[in-house]
Amino acid sequence: MFIYVFVYVFSLFIFLAPIFTSHAAPKMVFSGAMEGTLARWTESDLAQPFQSYLLADQSLFINSQWMATAQIKVISSSFYGAQATRQDQALKDHTFVDYYPGDNFIQYQKGSHLIRAGYQQIVWGEAFGLFFSDFITPKNLYLSPFSEGEQLRRSIPALNYKFLLGESSSIQLIAIPMGQFSKMPPPGSIIGEKKLTEMGIQNITSTPDTKFHTERGDFGLKISHSFSGSDFSIYGFSYQDRLPLYFIDTTQFNFFQLHLLERHERLNTVGLTGAFDFQGFIIRFESLRHLNKSINYMNGSTLDKYKSDEQVNVASLDFPSWGLWNLTLQFSDRNLQKSHSGLLISRYQPSWSFRISRLFPNEQRLDLLGSYSGDDQGMLSHIEYIWPRTRTYDLRFGGEFFSGPPESLFGSKKDLSCVFAKIHAYFR
Repeated sequence: MFIYVFVYVFSLFIFLAPIFTSHAAPKMVFSGAMEGTLARWTESDLAQPFQSYLLADQSLFINSQWMATAQIKVISSSFYGAQATRQDQALKDHTFVDYYPGDNFIQYQKGSHLIRAGYQQIVWGEAFGLFFSDFITPKNLYLSPFSEGEQLRRSIPALNYKFLLGESSSIQLIAIPMGQFSKMPPPGSIIGEKKLTEMGIQNITSTPDTKFHTERGDFGLKISHSFSGSDFSIYGFSYQDRLPLYFIDTTQFNFFQLHLLERHERLNTVGLTGAFDFQGFIIRFESLRHLNKSINYMNGSTLDKYKSDEQVNVASLDFPSWGLWNLTLQFSDRNLQKSHSGLLISRYQPSWSFRISRLFPNEQRLDLLGSYSGDDQGMLSHIEYIWPRTRTYDLRFGGEFFSGPPESLFGSKKDLSCVFAKIHAYFR
């Protein structure tokens, strides 16, 4: 309820502010985007999925120092239910509607100081597709990791202060008094259908964790420096993990039904990111460490946790454009420093990703993205052709395909493979 009251009051402020301000000629800009998707499963006979997306943005530029933005996002999708296992059967035909504030903030900028207060997206990192250093802002994880960032991210209320040290360095301080957690896929996809079948589970449900510990909040620091066409930053962040741990609810014991409870624990993360140009090749890297992170594992017929540091390393290479072609390659690995029997994930998770783009006349473009998981041989591929029709809308056609062994992360989602058609419209 607080979120909706905040958005309403803040939006009202932006619309009425020009009446009360003494500054000359404040400028208001209304913009947004709409997208509709129709798809057809290629590996499943489930009802054909659809998805719609709406972004509405009202910005107010009071003067050269002050501005404010009010934004709302709505996603309606039936892809969410399709991720359900047989044990989540009730979700198979479920249409998920997500209505939430986007960026709703006031910003002040003067000289070396920039202050932004309100709902906003905070993104640290250099990787594309699969996010690694982008761990502060929660995500809609029932969407494809190759979805646009504006659709994936859920803005959080924060105080964001950046101080510029000359023209090449900056210090950024973040304080989050109350946050949100990532939207998770159906719980059956977390444990895996094979394991649930072995346990004799016929139905599975879960209760999301909505408690955010406001007595501590989240806080972090990032220091950045640029020189000779290169950018580097180091950061530290203390927060509640945006991803949950799962525990079996023993108060609702049933031999054929499993009820899971989500819990989000405190986590500290430190990292280093960078990007530099070497004779037309753009090299990017990320190295971050989650300190003493809680990890789920199966302990007999129940879920338990243990703690381990997790090291994540990412390196990518953007090749110089070759005519109308562009290519990016990326390698990443996640490594738990301590192992444990019954892990739901692999201790070491290497992956290779790529992005290929081909430009055509009239700003048409073909994109091909893929990610291959080295620990379980699963793969996710995404192809999309973007065909601008006017300045205000374009048509998009393509497909997304999951493959690999049935026990692999991507292979277990083979039924989510689909072809799609989209219409994406902009307004201003």
